[in-house]
Amino acid sequence: SFDVTHGALGQDMFVTALDAQTDLPKWSTFIGGKGDEYPKEMALAASGDVVITGWGNQFFPVTPGAYFKPPPTNLSGAFFCRLSADGTALLYSGLLGASSTLDAGSSALTAEEEVVIIGETIAQDLPVTPDAIDATPTGVGDNDGFILKLNSTGSNLLYASYFGGAGNDDLKAVAIDANGDVIIAGGIANPPPLPPGAFQTTNVGPYIARFSSDFSEIKAATYFGGGCVDDPLDLAIGPDGSVILVGWTCSTNLPTTPDSFQPTLGAGLGIAGYVTRFNTMLTNLIFSTFVGSGLGLRLETVHVDGSGLITVAGRGDSDGFPVTAGAFDLTYNGGTGDMVVGRLRPDGKKWYYGTYVGGTKAEVSEGEPVGLGVDATSAALVGGFTASTNFPTTTGAWQGALSGSTDVGLTKLTMLPTGVTRYGSATPGSLGLPAAGVTAMPKVASEEFGLTCTQGPPGCIGLLALSLSALDQPLPAVGV
Repeated sequence: SFDVTHGALGQDMFVTALDAQTDLPKWSTFIGGKGDEYPKEMALAASGDVVITGWGNQFFPVTPGAYFKPPPTNLSGAFFCRLSADGTALLYSGLLGASSTLDAGSSALTAEEEVVIIGETIAQDLPVTPDAIDATPTGVGDNDGFILKLNSTGSNLLYASYFGGAGNDDLKAVAIDANGDVIIAGGIANPPPLPPGAFQTTNVGPYIARFSSDFSEIKAATYFGGGCVDDPLDLAIGPDGSVILVGWTCSTNLPTTPDSFQPTLGAGLGIAGYVTRFNTMLTNLIFSTFVGSGLGLRLETVHVDGSGLITVAGRGDSDGFPVTAGAFDLTYNGGTGDMVVGRLRPDGKKWYYGTYVGGTKAEVSEGEPVGLGVDATSAALVGGFTASTNFPTTTGAWQGALSGSTDVGLTKLTMLPTGVTRYGSATPGSLGLPAAGVTAMPKVASEEFGLTCTQGPPGCIGLLALSLSALDQPLPAVGV
C-alpha cells in the first residue's frame, strides 16, 4: 500500500477497498503527515483511481508538480489527491492554503476528471483567478463561500473564486450534470441577483444555483426554505437533469407538493428530513416532501439512479424515521443516533423502504457524516462510525466485533423486505443491469404491494412477465 504507517501526530485519513464478492479488504492505506487530515468527499475515476478531497495542514503529502500553496502553521488548507486503483501510489496530491482555514466541504469530478471543490473560509487572500465571478471577500469576520477547480493532474488551479456577500456564507453540496453545468447548494447571505423565473425569490433557507461549466454564467438560481432552519446537506442530478436536494428542516412551511409522500411536518419534536426535486432550471418543483420527524433527523446524502429512483441516508436520534414493514430494523436503537436509510419513488409519491441501522450506542453524530453508495443490483451500502458493541454484524464479516472506542460500521442492504430475495440473473437493459424490487411483502388483496424495476430511462414502457416455475414447490397464484 502507499503508506502502511500512521503519522506521528494527529489523525490520518485512511482509504480501504473491499472486494465486492467477499466483502474482505483488497487493500488499505493511510494518507497523511504530521497533524490532522479530514477527508470530506471521495469519487471514483473511470480507471478506478480514487479522487479524494478534504482539508489538512502544511505537512499533507504533496507530490512533485502538484499545485501547492501551503497554509500557515496551525491552519488548514484544501487538499486534493488521486490514489491509484490498487492503492499503491499517490498519482497526484496537492494543497491550497490561505491566511485562514479553507474548510473544503464537498467536491465533484467533471467528465474530464477535473476536480471542483467548494467550501467556506474567512481568508482574505484566496488566490482568485482573473475570471472569478466574485474576486472580493466580504470582510474580516464573515465566512465566504469559495469555489475551486483543479485540472485532471492536480498541477494547475483552473478557477478560484469567492462566492457570497455581506454575512456568513457556506457552500455545502456540489454536483455536475451531463452537460458539464455545476450545481451548488448552501447558505448564502447575499448572493448575486436571481435570474428571472426563480422558484422562490425570498431570501430564506438554502440557495441553489446552476453555473455554466466555466463559471462564467449563473444560468439558474433560487432560494428554497420556510421560516426556520432548512439546512441543505447534499444534492444529486436526475437522469432528466433535474436537481434533487436533501437536508433537514424545522420549517413547518417548507414548500412541499400536495401529493408527495409526506406534505406536512408530522407530530414530534419538529425536525424532519426533506427531499426536494427541482426542474432543470430551478423554476418549479417536480416534488417536495418531508421525511419523518423527530430529534436530530437529518438526511445527509442522496443517490439517484438512471431511472430516477432516489436513495437517501443520514442520521436519526428518535423513533420518527418512516420505517416500512419487513425492513431490516424498525426501531430506533438508542445512543445518540442511528444511521437511517430510505428509498423514494422518482415522483416523490411513494416511500418504498425505510430502516434504522445501529446498536445501542452512537452510530453517527454532528460532524461525522454518513456515506452512501448504490450498486448495480440496487443494494445500498451505508457507512459511518459506531461505538456500539452490538452493532449488527453478519456471519463471516471481516470484523465481527468492536475493536476500539469507535470503529467504522459498514452495512449493505438489499432494500427488500425481509423474506424477499431476488432470483437468477439479469440481462443488460438500456441503462445497464435492471434490478427488480417490491414495495412490501406480497399478500392477497394487498393494495400496498407493488413490483418495481430500475435502470430504464424515465417514462419508458416495458413488459413484465410473472412465472412461478422457478419455485422449488409450485404455488397457486390467487388474484394476479
